[in-house]
Amino acid sequence: MKIALVAFLFGLSLTSCAFLEKGTPPPEPGAFPYHAESEPVGGLRRIVMMPLRSEVPGRPNAGSIETSLQRALSSKNNFELLPVHQSDLADTDLDTTRKIGTFKTEDLIVLSRRFGADGVIYGVVTHFQAYPQVIIGLRLTLLDCRTGRVPWATDVVLDASTRIIQQDVHNYYDTQKWEKDSLLDHEKVLISPRLFGDYASARIASTLAAALRVRPVSSK
Repeated sequence: MKIALVAFLFGLSLTSCAFLEKGTPPPEPGAFPYHAESEPVGGLRRIVMMPLRSEVPGRPNAGSIETSLQRALSSKNNFELLPVHQSDLADTDLDTTRKIGTFKTEDLIVLSRRFGADGVIYGVVTHFQAYPQVIIGLRLTLLDCRTGRVPWATDVVLDASTRIIQQDVHNYYDTQKWEKDSLLDHEKVLISPRLFGDYASARIASTLAAALRVRPVSSK
């Protein structure tokens, strides 16, 4: 009986060690589908980012997610990102045209001339839930002011309770946000709307960088 018990405990110890030493899981790129032009798009040196809108009733503005997106997009250094305020758009009809998904050429020309911009990013928060699990939905589109084409767009709903997102968050945390002596590790990203928004923004920014396939803008 004692031999059997020792063998069981030894086997349990090996299993526990294997679990604890399990490496970082691979990322899940399928969690962030996006549209990209078939040919690389170059020359987008400055891009205007319009204020995020929200389709979620009864929720506060999307300020936290907007800040996370701006920071993540700027960190890639693929272009100069210029966030604008609603007051900067007062003489355009962008809000109306955004609802039907078709922008007027005149409005794109106005933004291009006013800000010296080559492109415009507009976005909508489509889902938001803080508990019992974090859920964030985002729909974002990049418009090329020079051609009216859409070099990149994404429409994602990210649920922190799903296996694919939990695995991708684990990879994201281990490779980008690991903190020594943290008790929760990647789990804290899954339960914090703010940290989960940072994660979503970082992944979305990576898809845009991949779609543009341009060299980073020099800091000089």
